[in-house]
Amino acid sequence: MIELSLVSALAAARRWGYAEGVLAAYVTYVAASLSPWLGAAAAGFFLALGRGVRLDRLGALAVGLASAKFLLAPYVLGRALPYYEALFYAMRQSPLWQSYAPLTYLPGVPPLELAFGGTLLVVVLSALAGRALAEVLGPRAVYWPLLATEPLYFGHFYMSAPLAWVAVYYAARGRPWLALGSGALALGFHVYGGLLAFFSAALWGLWWILPLVPVAFLLPQSWVLFSYAARVPGLDPSSALHLFHYSAPLWLVKVVVEGVFLVLMALMSGRMAVVPAVGLVATLLVARSSVEFGGLLYRHFFLVFPFAVVRLGFWGVVAASVLSLAVFAVVVWFFGLDWGWAVAYASGRVAWGPVEEAYRQIYG
Repeated sequence: MIELSLVSALAAARRWGYAEGVLAAYVTYVAASLSPWLGAAAAGFFLALGRGVRLDRLGALAVGLASAKFLLAPYVLGRALPYYEALFYAMRQSPLWQSYAPLTYLPGVPPLELAFGGTLLVVVLSALAGRALAEVLGPRAVYWPLLATEPLYFGHFYMSAPLAWVAVYYAARGRPWLALGSGALALGFHVYGGLLAFFSAALWGLWWILPLVPVAFLLPQSWVLFSYAARVPGLDPSSALHLFHYSAPLWLVKVVVEGVFLVLMALMSGRMAVVPAVGLVATLLVARSSVEFGGLLYRHFFLVFPFAVVRLGFWGVVAASVLSLAVFAVVVWFFGLDWGWAVAYASGRVAWGPVEEAYRQIYG
């Protein structure tokens, strides 16, 4: 079904454009989650309308860069799965998790297959969304993977992130209803990702979308937002110091270097710098551990990469690529999984493995 979603993306891209291709992939994915036959029918529909598939030179560059950074580089480092949380999410297909991200899962797909296939899907769709943004920001937007300091993998937020970029594309193109539809679809994969999609589209001219944001809090999956908000009244400001506690010197260096780098990239992203600024405040209010702080905050910076990379000169891109790759390699080395450990964790019988050991070394 994941392969059919990618076929739909390339077929719709040939007929209408890359933003529409991303939307077609999500429509096929959602259809497949209801029934494999519906997924196949959706893919056949887009393939018939597109009369084939399309990936132009810039699109191929976008997919190639994303695949090299997020799939090939971890493999070279001996990590078939770039980040263990891909399997963590794939193994938690309970009613509770599905109520939080109702469109994320493909029922009946084994966790290991979903983790690897879902990671491939997220990487390609993010690349195609970047290719769509290139029509607004310029061709350099497809170089955004070079700035990434963390892996891209199957998970609730990263399933919604490409739709945030598509929403910006439609907002910049003056197509408000498609921007609204992209954000609404993102809400089904990750409610906060959908809110960021609306917010990003507003920054690109669709200010009238913001009054609609409270409607998202009426959705069943918004319970997770209320659970985070409930933490704020009990916040102890002095506890924020614990968010920066690390036992491993290498990880502390990584955090400092990455933090400075991400702030610089945010400042280079123009109006989109508002997204990580708001994210920093929100994360400081709700995060209760170093692990949670880093994970919640990074996703805001991730969204600005295509907007920052177009403002960097050649040597700026080269320097940023080398620095981000060094940080990226540290993260993948600690938290990626080779094939053997991925299979072991998928069996559910691992009491202590490389992930637990990494947490012990870094956080004590």
